[in-house]
Amino acid sequence: MKKRVIKILIAIAIVIVVIVGLIFWSAFKELKEEDILKQEIINYANKDLLTDTYKIEVKTTGDRAYIEEAIKKYYKSLAENVQEIQAIVNDPEFQNVLSVESILKDRPNYLNGHKIINNTRKELEESIQEISKLCDEDTIKNLIDKDKLDNPEYYYDFYLDLMYTEKDLEYLKTAKEQMQQTATMLNTFFDKLEEILNFLEENDASMVYQDNAFYFTDENLQIRLLEYIEELEEITGMTAVEENEVDTTV
Repeated sequence: MKKRVIKILIAIAIVIVVIVGLIFWSAFKELKEEDILKQEIINYANKDLLTDTYKIEVKTTGDRAYIEEAIKKYYKSLAENVQEIQAIVNDPEFQNVLSVESILKDRPNYLNGHKIINNTRKELEESIQEISKLCDEDTIKNLIDKDKLDNPEYYYDFYLDLMYTEKDLEYLKTAKEQMQQTATMLNTFFDKLEEILNFLEENDASMVYQDNAFYFTDENLQIRLLEYIEELEEITGMTAVEENEVDTTV
């Protein structure tokens, strides 16, 4: 009987040790995965939105995996829109809308030029609006659905510590302001392009093509064309300055 009791006590002790070990192992695993998650977010934050790719590879489990995937998808969406803007403005058809070759093909009504400008304006507006939305504080706060967390009280605060710090909020505020400034400047730029095309269309009869260039037979029109070019260069120069001021690493 005594031996049987001892065996039972030993069995209970072993079970307790195993349970305690599992508890400690689970806690250790959670802490380790939290460190992994933090490092993953740091790695993503150090990427360049203009040039880097953002693969959605989840390296944690449970609530941490849900948070990790949501944050990575956020950065991926942000990068895709930034890179989409770069692709749009670098499109050869758009960049050459006022080239000699394009004017030769498009005169006298410049329908294709107007179409390119309108489509480009619309595409850029959509991407800029999406970036502005992603930079909104409410978007960041609502990126995680607390109802989908097993431990919402702990892990929602954990998420906010990763993505909703004072530094993050300051960056988001600055980025949103820059997007608004860029949108205003691009509208000015597109308006000027439309104005130039309308000017060319209205005065097409006075244009001559010579030595791979266009000239107006009317001196006043030629002067106005040069003024348009200077105005456009001034706008694009200001745009370039603004772009250089934007940090594309988050």
